[in-house]
Amino acid sequence: SNSNYFLLGMILEKITGRTYQQLLQEKILSPLNMINTGYDEPETILHNRAAGYEKKEKEYMHAPYLNMNIPY
Repeated sequence: SNSNYFLLGMILEKITGRTYQQLLQEKILSPLNMINTGYDEPETILHNRAAGYEKKEKEYMHAPYLNMNIPY
């Protein structure tokens, strides 16, 4: 559940003294050379940023923005 991910992020930050974003970048994304993947920040402009969709009745439309700081 999102609550467990949020709790895990808080524990990691407390233990390491680093932000969840820093840990994600340093421990997973950079070692795997994932240069087009990262922690979603609304102020960062990413060309070709993936966008979600949702289905309303018989039509698809852009899903509302979800700030990733909420679910960690």
